[in-house]
Amino acid sequence: MEKTEVERRILCVEDTPDHIKAIREKLERIPARVDVAMTGDKAFDLLLEAERPYDIVILDMRVPSGKDPNPKINWGLDVLRYYNLLPAETRAIVFTQHATFSNCVACIKAGAYDYIPKVDPITGESNLGRLFAVCQELLKAEEDPELDWLTAHEEEIVGASRSEYVALVNETSGRKAGLEGPVVGDWMLIEGPSAETVRRKLLGHPTLRREMPTIVRVRGGVRR
Repeated sequence: MEKTEVERRILCVEDTPDHIKAIREKLERIPARVDVAMTGDKAFDLLLEAERPYDIVILDMRVPSGKDPNPKINWGLDVLRYYNLLPAETRAIVFTQHATFSNCVACIKAGAYDYIPKVDPITGESNLGRLFAVCQELLKAEEDPELDWLTAHEEEIVGASRSEYVALVNETSGRKAGLEGPVVGDWMLIEGPSAETVRRKLLGHPTLRREMPTIVRVRGGVRR
């Protein structure tokens, strides 16, 4: 059984090369793709041009606004407060050398998921491990009951269908829609030689179109 996973993506807005190297090496172990912006302008470009939203955006409090390294601005807080570039599903984490209580309160109020000083103010040690733990928890794979069911019934599905792709439709809903197909458990298999063929069958029925059941490939083992 194999499930095709969407690549997990992190944007790190940071202008110090040593910090960039350490953050990227650490977070790529999650695993995740880590893009880097060393200026506010570059971060804007990456956020606006992304094909899909970043899962996590890590913001330094102070970065250059553009090519000129000075002056630095409170870009991390500004992007949270004013620019509305981060969709609801993107988690913002402020990771900064300029950690103060007032900044922490302001960032959390502005919508940051977490505020992490780069250096622990009590121990003096790096908080990179804490950043890694927070990101790893946010990107943790969710339980997937549907995938568990597919795994448990893989042999039955492969044996029942002679097509390359199938969609799983509740048998009662399938009968009401006038569809026919092999039945495994409570599910009717809507078959087709391609995912597009199966999708077109589903789109012809209003109820099924709204539900848009999962389509899986059954030849060579069940996979999404």
